[in-house]
Amino acid sequence: MKAAINNLSVSAILLAILGGIIGIGAGLFLGFALGAALAAAFHVSTFEGEAGYFAVMIAVLVTLIVTPVSILLTLYWRGVRSIWLFIGLVIVCLSIAAIAHPYLEFGTRLNRMF
Repeated sequence: MKAAINNLSVSAILLAILGGIIGIGAGLFLGFALGAALAAAFHVSTFEGEAGYFAVMIAVLVTLIVTPVSILLTLYWRGVRSIWLFIGLVIVCLSIAAIAHPYLEFGTRLNRMF
């Protein structure tokens, strides 16, 4: 059994970022599947894409739950404990946002061009 560490290592952060990206993909996949199943079970109308909007809402909610859990599980697996687990979660979430920001910014600039 590996002893708990008292600080964050670079490898733990990098693996947690990878775990977060995998968590985003898994959350979206599971969320869309769950949303589609719930839309059919609740007889959500398909008029003007109502069932699609419902599935997207469920997918976003599931992703907001799965991604932090996957990050925390990855950090815990790497031996990070106590307050460092929360600090690592914040660092990884900010890192993922910083990685995604240029791609999101490009889309808004592209929309202003037309």
